[in-house]
Amino acid sequence: SDSSELERHPQDLLDLPPKKANDVDFVSKLGGFIKSTYSSAARKQLDDALKALQQLRLDMLRVTEHSDASMKMLWKYYAQLNFVGERFPISREKLYIVFAWTNAFNPERRSAMPNVLLEKAGVLYTAARLESLAAAMSDRGSEEGVKSAAGHLQRAAGILDHIAQEVVGPIVGPTLTQDLHPASLGALSSIMLAQAQSCFYEKAAMASMSDSVLARLAAHAEALFAEALERMESFFHLKRTWAPFVAFHAALNRARAAYRQAKSMTETVEREHKGFGEQISWYRLAQSAAEDALRSLENGGKITAAWRGTVTGLQRSIAEAKEGVERDNNLIYMEEIPVETTTKTIDAAGLAKPLPLPEDATVDVDADLFRKLEEAVEDKSSCALM
Repeated sequence: SDSSELERHPQDLLDLPPKKANDVDFVSKLGGFIKSTYSSAARKQLDDALKALQQLRLDMLRVTEHSDASMKMLWKYYAQLNFVGERFPISREKLYIVFAWTNAFNPERRSAMPNVLLEKAGVLYTAARLESLAAAMSDRGSEEGVKSAAGHLQRAAGILDHIAQEVVGPIVGPTLTQDLHPASLGALSSIMLAQAQSCFYEKAAMASMSDSVLARLAAHAEALFAEALERMESFFHLKRTWAPFVAFHAALNRARAAYRQAKSMTETVEREHKGFGEQISWYRLAQSAAEDALRSLENGGKITAAWRGTVTGLQRSIAEAKEGVERDNNLIYMEEIPVETTTKTIDAAGLAKPLPLPEDATVDVDADLFRKLEEAVEDKSSCALM
């Protein structure tokens, strides 16, 4: 199978920009609460736990790249936050610890609130960002590299969905930055999934899979990029930054789907001496979609020369194939060419799916740094935790 549009292989994928967090002093804040609610002995006993929690947060904020060790540490802190949320009444009224995180797409804005849910959302977003960064840094020149990138992107999508569906619900409001609103997280998740689907297309093209399979994979990638474009409408800063890139990829995958659909007809058309008109209409659609892709580059998309090379390589393949079919049709068959051709009629094959959080995100109760508080409650039962 022809894979000329992969001849110069672009490395760049969209990765999520970072969020920055404030400093939080768990040792004095939680320590003071333990001392006043339980006893000085309990405070002393839990000193190591407080320092360990503080260190986990500092380590999490210092992580800049994806590795097994850095992700393990990040998930360890996230899992502790679940216990912290259960054991300590962090709120405006009772235990006033403020967590603050900047808007990843508009860093001048930030959310600040005494709610562990915001901290959990910030940590999860950081995990999704690191997955997207690992995908962008994968060497997609090999099938293994493309597969790895797709895995990271599907994990990023799953984490973003989890924030939207399981974490931010109770804190959505004017004080929550727009990047953490469910609609914005949905747009980001769609972009990660669309890129993963595009990786599956690249992998299949490298493996010389049939044109009909490639058409189905590209059609689904197009649908996901188009959905992402729609979903980012209400998120101004995301739209301004990423819309040209997403529009480019929607058009590129439409061109790929139409081109592969046309090619998949070749054998039947030549054997049965009919279907030339329909085949030409697919090539024409591929041609106009490739032009749309190049147009979206002119709309300020930060797309590299390699992506431009991908489109021009595809354009050459389309023009060459279309010319031969048109010549035969004009000279011999004279079939009418359908005007309305759409990739929506292709039976799309969706391989990209959001993946669940890893097991490290939930840990055994034995790993709860503050499990000794249960003994402390028994020692001083007159002081209920709440």
